[in-house]
Amino acid sequence: MNRRPTATSPAPSLNRRRCIAALGAGAAAGLLLPAALSSAEPTPQDAGRLDRATLKKYRFLHNLELNRVAFLPRGTTEYATGYIKSFVTPLAGTDIDAVMCCPTMWRTNMFPSEVDPWWKTYTPGQITRKTRDYDYLMKYIYEGGDPVRETLEACREINVGFFISYRMNDWHNVEDQDYPTHNPFWRAHPEYWLGDSDQPAYGGRDNTRLFNWLVPAVREHYFAILEELAHNYDIDGIELDFQRCWRLFHDADIEAGLPLLTAFVRRVREMLDALETKRGRRLQLGVRSLHSVAQCRRFGIDIAAWDRQCLLDMINVSSCFLHSTEVEIEEFLQTAPNSRIYGEMNYITNMEASKGSPKSSRRYTLPEHYRAAALNYLTRGSHGISLFNLDFAPLAVRKAALSAFVGITDVNRLQAQSKAYGIYFNNGTKNTSLPRADEAVFPLIIGDDPAKHLLQRALLRLETLEKCVGATIEVRLNGTALQECDSPDTELFPYLSEGARRPETSLPPRDELKFYEVPLDRLRYGRNVIELKKITPTERSITFYSLELALYAKPWDR
Repeated sequence: MNRRPTATSPAPSLNRRRCIAALGAGAAAGLLLPAALSSAEPTPQDAGRLDRATLKKYRFLHNLELNRVAFLPRGTTEYATGYIKSFVTPLAGTDIDAVMCCPTMWRTNMFPSEVDPWWKTYTPGQITRKTRDYDYLMKYIYEGGDPVRETLEACREINVGFFISYRMNDWHNVEDQDYPTHNPFWRAHPEYWLGDSDQPAYGGRDNTRLFNWLVPAVREHYFAILEELAHNYDIDGIELDFQRCWRLFHDADIEAGLPLLTAFVRRVREMLDALETKRGRRLQLGVRSLHSVAQCRRFGIDIAAWDRQCLLDMINVSSCFLHSTEVEIEEFLQTAPNSRIYGEMNYITNMEASKGSPKSSRRYTLPEHYRAAALNYLTRGSHGISLFNLDFAPLAVRKAALSAFVGITDVNRLQAQSKAYGIYFNNGTKNTSLPRADEAVFPLIIGDDPAKHLLQRALLRLETLEKCVGATIEVRLNGTALQECDSPDTELFPYLSEGARRPETSLPPRDELKFYEVPLDRLRYGRNVIELKKITPTERSITFYSLELALYAKPWDR
């Protein structure tokens, strides 16, 4: 059952020392351990090494896709000096304290790998169909370049942690067998695929050209890559990205795959443990997970078992690709008390054809959205926040976001700033409160305390899928009916983007919007209840598509 979010305090957190000590003391005393902690689920070897008093507790994880780096600026064919570092140095001075570096251009490894030595086959002057950026990357590595090392050096220069975030399966372009970024291992072994369908893998089908993790050679290949990265670079840890992609087994093989995947995670943990004595610090292991523990388990990702075995340090709870705080933070806190839990923010709230808008359209996440999401997560007990895909936003959006990230993990500062909470459609999680037709009731968690008198005004925006001009829609907040009002603009805050008003930008038109005044004294710290109902007596249905609540800390913010 998918529990809706509620404002709670975090579950009591056992740290790794207490976890290992409890297991050891129980065994020494001859006590019978619960089945979940019995020898059927062995703890890592040399468990005493798993604790480090100096364990860094990161607050803000920033995902850096080297895939974005690989797409050079228009008209450019060479990697200029300092180009790769330019994606890291602007993070200095913000609350971002760890970079989660994804070292791939989809299935192409963006470092001089000996496990996957695709780059050695480069031929000067080669021209690859479909993306020339592949040629430029191949040439750069062939001639001695190393995007991973340059990213690591840039992280050290600004004193932030450096993690490898590796995709456990990648669904990009698997419907196109000739796409250049498919690496030789994928091409050489179609027998390792889940299937041979020409359909895209985005829908989670189990018959596409994703790797089948039931095959030992697949698990061995991924481990060899991770081991090579861990040994060759001075990493602070590894994140296993199961959000890209969660489909690892056929539906019929999930139960058989559970222990195999757990054994793989344990093997990575033990590999990092062996390295930590040489590095003089603990190397942390995290996962980027689906939105709920139950959904993870459905695909063979056993968060509960991994936490019981003290395999993980961090769990990054992801809403997939679209910005949404409707992820089960509370469920993770309860199920994985030995891990630090992070709530993920994404760079867009809406995209492409989700409302019939033109392809490649985006509604970018603004500073006010990020502030609200961060405060939502921290209020619910998250140990920190994370960020995905910001580097794919236009420059103006990126600059505004980075400015907002100064102090974004400080709850007191967040409460004194303007922000916009949101409930959005999300085709990645499919668990969201909206869209709903004609009636909807759902919670909205806010971290603002009206009793502190830090807010000047609150305004609610409701977006519908169909035109709603002339329709009467009742909106209630905590039982109080809100008064519909006019708004001078369609957006609650100035929309920062290069060409933000272009037709292809995914901004809702005025005839699909309604606005409502929100009395500040009706807001509650924590859980609020929103009720939506179409009152107009007509057979035409109205679909409630998204909702935003803007809280203005200064009257001139609107």
